[in-house]
Amino acid sequence: MENKTVSIIMPIYNAEKYLEQGIQSILKQTYKQLEIILVDDGSTDKSREIIEAAKQRDSRIRSIFQTQQGAPTARNAGCKASVGEYLYFMDSDDYLPETAIEKMVSESLQYGSDLVIGQYQFINGAGEWLGESSFIEELGISLEGKATKQQLSLCPPFPGNKLYRASMIKENGIQFADVRVAQDLNFYLKALLFAATPIVIKDSVYYYRVRSGSISHSYGSKMLDVITSLEDAEMFYQQNGQYDRTFFQQHQVFTLLLPAHQSPANPKLLRTHRNVFKLQERICEDPKSRPHQRTH
Repeated sequence: MENKTVSIIMPIYNAEKYLEQGIQSILKQTYKQLEIILVDDGSTDKSREIIEAAKQRDSRIRSIFQTQQGAPTARNAGCKASVGEYLYFMDSDDYLPETAIEKMVSESLQYGSDLVIGQYQFINGAGEWLGESSFIEELGISLEGKATKQQLSLCPPFPGNKLYRASMIKENGIQFADVRVAQDLNFYLKALLFAATPIVIKDSVYYYRVRSGSISHSYGSKMLDVITSLEDAEMFYQQNGQYDRTFFQQHQVFTLLLPAHQSPANPKLLRTHRNVFKLQERICEDPKSRPHQRTH
């Protein structure tokens, strides 16, 4: 199994507080065939020093240093430089269970999957456990590879719990878009369009750090930016001849509930989510049920 290289790409910006823990969790992986690409996005703290020290300890680590351009550009730079058969994107303030990569690669090989989605644990800024993801139960997702693309599109979009086949991403020109927010959702929806046999596994593969004030917890003032991100993904579907109007109408409703993807304190929101989508689907299928639009 370990003849398949996994490229782990980590964008970094002023991450000195948690960076060492994240890097160590990669180096301790039971799956050893790794290419570790650390992309520093113009940090002004000690992140660069931590990166350089880590490179001295392990030859699998590569570094890219760029002026500050944002996480999407940093991830794209890492993806372009990567040579692995798989891509894994990890944030610099999170960390991995020791068997995370091994479990995802094993499942991908077993089912021939281009996309493996795992469970994850929530921790706070101090590293204290807050809870675990519950989207499998809340969204009624099958663990036997039978979930629909619509069901899978409702999975939390952040990249840390997902393993992608590199050829699927690169051959279809999928990149992180230069949008203000919801870059993860944009990328995930684009990848989902081409992913063969995407699967969800029951194993937890990620520790997601919940920090107050982070962008994923302040969507209320950025809804229009989320819509812009969705519109970019919608155009991508159109360009590839796979446009589904209902799918994207539903996802515009979804933006109103987007924080449910990240919040361990509100698991019931995902159930609300699913019910809203069912209602929206009925509205889209029955023209008589749609609200009248005003003409000016």
